[in-house]
Amino acid sequence: MSEIMLFLKSFLKKIIFLFSAPRYVVPSQTLNQLGLQNFRIFIKTHRYFSNDKNIKKTLSAYEKKIFEKLSNDGIAIINNFVAEEDLEELNSEIKNLKATGNLKREFGKEGGSVHWEHGNFPSNQEFPSVDNYFRKNPFLLKLVENYTHRKIISFPEVIYQKLMMPRGAKDEKDIQTILHADRHYRAIKVFYAFSEHSSNNGAFWYSKKSHIMSGERLSFEKDYSCRESLKKNNKSHKIDSNLLENGRNIIRPSLQDQFPPEQMCVPKNSLIIVDVCGFHKRGLMNESSERETLRMIFHYIHAPFWIQRLFKFLKVLPARFLN
Repeated sequence: MSEIMLFLKSFLKKIIFLFSAPRYVVPSQTLNQLGLQNFRIFIKTHRYFSNDKNIKKTLSAYEKKIFEKLSNDGIAIINNFVAEEDLEELNSEIKNLKATGNLKREFGKEGGSVHWEHGNFPSNQEFPSVDNYFRKNPFLLKLVENYTHRKIISFPEVIYQKLMMPRGAKDEKDIQTILHADRHYRAIKVFYAFSEHSSNNGAFWYSKKSHIMSGERLSFEKDYSCRESLKKNNKSHKIDSNLLENGRNIIRPSLQDQFPPEQMCVPKNSLIIVDVCGFHKRGLMNESSERETLRMIFHYIHAPFWIQRLFKFLKVLPARFLN
């Protein structure tokens, strides 16, 4: 039975590309050396300049301002996102999610000392504020569609996340605290600060304009894809040790200097819309600190349309593997 399960697992890994959004790099060292990563980038970025009438929608003056900020910097922040009169209801819905007992608790999920408490809001009538402000917010959905040139066929997951750093612990060895990129194309994540995000509790860092595929960025893409393919094939010993941190391939220091990251400290009730094609990382948390966030990940809209339509037909949220 175990051999059958291993075979099935191996088989599913080989065909996962038929269902999920494109991975950042491919495992083939030869193809990466030949420039496959830059070819993939060319194919993806080409459509951003196309005039897709099925996607393009009219943006209001306010929406255009947010869109331009996102396009120029790779990140846009909206303060006081949830109306004052609705904050109590949103707080109540988060308490109800916690009361279900369905939240997952993990220690050191990404290799460090952080305690995680996280889970998804079900898509039902019990969470109207979460639906109205996040999952089904027309403004956010229209913004993402215009920016990515991808149609949102099914609504995204809304994820509650609480990070806690225990007393006496040190935030180290967590790979999310290393500057990195998630994808080679426009990939949107939305973060809602349910509590204040500060330098004390590990607020998000972002390198503005690093989402733009400049010559320097394209040079990095080929270099990084070659190193990452070595890692994926258990050949990390062939990688310059100065370009590895906690086992993760890093962005060359010279390129980090060209795109210095800034910490995005925001007050409670702020929304961060970010293109994680750009360089980013989680900030370091001090001991006895914590922060709460609601997240939406829109990578799944780059998955094949037929799998998105299947999820819509079945009335289920896009599975995490699609992202």
